[in-house]
Amino acid sequence: MIESLPLSEVTTGICSASASAISSRAAPDARTPPPATITGRAALCSTFTAASTLAQISQAVVNNPSAKPDQWQVQYLKLSEGSALYPGSSIVLDGEFANLFTVEETTTPEKRQHMILNRLSLARLDRGEVSLEYFAQDKSWKPGIRGTDAAVVIETGHSEMSVRYHAEAKQWVAISGGDFLSNQIMIRTAPALTGPWSEPRAVYEFPEMSKNNPRRDRDTFCYAVKEHIEFAEANRMLVTYACNSFKLEKLFANTDIYRPQTVLVQLPSKRG
Repeated sequence: MIESLPLSEVTTGICSASASAISSRAAPDARTPPPATITGRAALCSTFTAASTLAQISQAVVNNPSAKPDQWQVQYLKLSEGSALYPGSSIVLDGEFANLFTVEETTTPEKRQHMILNRLSLARLDRGEVSLEYFAQDKSWKPGIRGTDAAVVIETGHSEMSVRYHAEAKQWVAISGGDFLSNQIMIRTAPALTGPWSEPRAVYEFPEMSKNNPRRDRDTFCYAVKEHIEFAEANRMLVTYACNSFKLEKLFANTDIYRPQTVLVQLPSKRG
């Protein structure tokens, strides 16, 4: 079941947030995330800056998140440098760690992207890249942003996606767009953040890109798929996406193009 919602019924955030201090009970097993109470003093998000071919991903630490946003005291700490690794396409607070889904781009034997998994200790958010760990093929966590033995947790890379836990379905759900210029929203599920993740399943087609839409503009494309679990209801997920145009003049002529859209999609009842 798919349903559109007016924009006024949903608010969206700029980045995922976590806290610098947390209290939680131990999870029964690795597949069940513990309930958590956020009590911290700092928020975390991943930011991107680029100049020419150099890219740097930074961790933004807000030391006074309870203050008004224009009064925030923000400290930027480097997480990665260069264009091969993009940590934080989705940030998940789980237990005592902030887990970062990281896009890795490889060039050998061919250029492709996939996802690896990093994490930061909430007790060491002020350490930046020094406190990063990566999930390895032997299912252990090792120091650093990646190693030659880093596990590929999702076979395709997505710079914008979301991963959230749905207790009623007892599974993690990753939602994203498809390949570049795809006209579909895709869902994957897993019993744990580390996987194994299912194959992607299409759950929605962007009407703006549908060949059956008589008003379709071939210059319009859609992306930036995110779930907003705080608005989930009765086995349905609230998802937002954005559209853009290859021609800048069309964005000025039609301001409805570059405007967040909201839809409700059915939560998978089991892994697909």
